[in-house]
Amino acid sequence: MKKFKFRLDSVLRLREFEEYKEMIELGKINQEMKTMSDKISDIDSEISRAYEIQEKDMRQGSISASDLQIYGEWIDNYRALVDFMKKEHEKIQERYQEKLEDVVKKKNKVKMLKKLKAKALNEYRKDYNYDESNQIEDIVSMNFAYGYEYEQEDEKVSGISI
Repeated sequence: MKKFKFRLDSVLRLREFEEYKEMIELGKINQEMKTMSDKISDIDSEISRAYEIQEKDMRQGSISASDLQIYGEWIDNYRALVDFMKKEHEKIQERYQEKLEDVVKKKNKVKMLKKLKAKALNEYRKDYNYDESNQIEDIVSMNFAYGYEYEQEDEKVSGISI
């Protein structure tokens, strides 16, 4: 009997490769989200540090009205930057969710093809075992028949019955 060959094997390999690519893209988007979160937390800490410096200067009385205005504008600019970065972070999260759904779809396709392959392999093994058992039965029955005839010829020649 010929060797097992899954007729959709090339499709399965292609789908596995596509799933692999999607997983890599998902990892890149995840890295973007982490980088953006880190940047947001860094800017938040800068804002907190600016408040502390402003408060320290106000206690010492070494701050002028123009410095207070500069601190206020600086903090407002950083807050606007944080708001912008949070919106960008949300967009990245949406891309992540979409990519995650794509990965799940790709995984399901691969899983389905693997199940088909396993089913086809089981069917092949079943057929193979059936054919092999038929061949063995044929060989045994041929040997028995051949051996039986051989023994009968042997009896006639020797004249001794067994």
